[in-house]
Amino acid sequence: MRVFILLLLFSHFLLTDIFAQSMKIDSLQKVLQQKNLNDTNRVNTMILISWDYFIQSEFKLCEDWAKKAMILSTKVKFIRGEGRGEFLLARAIKEQGNYQLSLKHHLNALKTRKKFTNKRSAADSYNSIGDVYNNLGDYDKALNYFILSLKIFEEINDPMGLAWSYCNIGVVLSNQNDMEGAIENYDK
Repeated sequence: MRVFILLLLFSHFLLTDIFAQSMKIDSLQKVLQQKNLNDTNRVNTMILISWDYFIQSEFKLCEDWAKKAMILSTKVKFIRGEGRGEFLLARAIKEQGNYQLSLKHHLNALKTRKKFTNKRSAADSYNSIGDVYNNLGDYDKALNYFILSLKIFEEINDPMGLAWSYCNIGVVLSNQNDMEGAIENYDK
């Protein structure tokens, strides 16, 4: 009986969360219908929709909205929007298993993101590029990108970013059978 109640509660919370995400996307799409919405806010709204689809593992829809954001960003010369859109596109493509295409988009996103001074976005790109290289089995390149990310997170004193980088370095070292180095990074 307890198991049934737990399953019922779990399914209730899961359905509630899915319903809430769906309502959020609907609300964001209504925002896009506003005539007086400026292009930068329109791009940012598209990126939020793309991200919400990513969270829901709706990767094709995430791709579609990221592409829309990139197209409008390019048209209105909104570099930040281009970088964010391309980053989300790369992540959605990676989740579908196309690592080479994901890598291409991540490298483009990094190039675009370096044009503005937000170091965190560059660090996020380095981490994601490292993740793709790790999935491709190119552990040396993965490690190099994770270290680049780590250095930026140290510079900007970002504890979550540091944790993310150390964990990723640990994964690569584990894949290279360096268990001592992996554990050392996991501990950090």
